[in-house]
Amino acid sequence: MTKDVTRRVFGAGLLVGAGVMTVQRLRTSGLLHDPRKPVSRVAILHAESYASPLETILTEGLRMFHLDLRGKTVLLKPNLVEHIPGAEVNTNPLLVGAAADAFLGIGAKEVIVAEGPGHERDTCLVLSETGFDGNYGCAISNSWI
Repeated sequence: MTKDVTRRVFGAGLLVGAGVMTVQRLRTSGLLHDPRKPVSRVAILHAESYASPLETILTEGLRMFHLDLRGKTVLLKPNLVEHIPGAEVNTNPLLVGAAADAFLGIGAKEVIVAEGPGHERDTCLVLSETGFDGNYGCAISNSWI
């Protein structure tokens, strides 16, 4: 079964086809080119151990991105899963602390560390058993930002 193509539908199809061809030609000719240099959104940084100068390493890595964080708040989500003694399943608290210091060092107004572990339902227990609570205690908030 065929449908009758009206002049309006035919004209619209021609316009769309011509537009697609024009964009393709502009791209291949270089006229439709983003002149900005591509910027990597990933940095792979190396540290021998958690005893390494993590804040310095992270600060150097952050500077590669030319971030302007003056007066801004940074949220770190460290990926706490649950506490399994002897198993490395969580982000190390030393790395999170160094990241917070690095962000503050490049101008962030404040750094908030927030988490909502999926397996253990007792967030304060996970914070305590993984070494994150330190002297800060545990504050639980169910509010959404």
